[in-house]
Amino acid sequence: MTTPDPHTLPIRRAARLIVLDVSDRVLLFHFEHAEGPLAGSSFWATPGGALAPGEPWRHAAARELQEESGLGGLAIGPELGECSFAMQLPDGDWVRAEERFYLVRTTQTEISRAGWSEAERRIMREHRWWSQDEIAAAQRERFPRPLPDLLAKAAVISALR
Repeated sequence: MTTPDPHTLPIRRAARLIVLDVSDRVLLFHFEHAEGPLAGSSFWATPGGALAPGEPWRHAAARELQEESGLGGLAIGPELGECSFAMQLPDGDWVRAEERFYLVRTTQTEISRAGWSEAERRIMREHRWWSQDEIAAAQRERFPRPLPDLLAKAAVISALR
């Protein structure tokens, strides 16, 4: 199927997180769809998700971080960038994803699945902390596609602090 023109699609806003540990490794989750329109797709992605109606971006970022990783109470840092693209949802609908990426630093690397929804439990297979070298060398599909650029921007911001 051809990807629809993003400008004709309903908008789905999502706050995503570039979570870095003390070694500057980034947290990614492995998604694997076994059924439905996305069956067979497998990729790594940053934590994050859709904003609730009327929800501020940063609030959504903090909520998603808590739900998907259990890393609550962390400061949501500066916005690192944004992107917009056509995306097919697990139910088959297409949306124009509008995503903003926020920097988060943590000393804790243990992840909790306690806040995962039933849908997340079906498709989120594992998590991993990736070094920048591992990201650069990986042959696997990952989102966001400009992840190396976002990591470079995070390094610059961190060096200025």
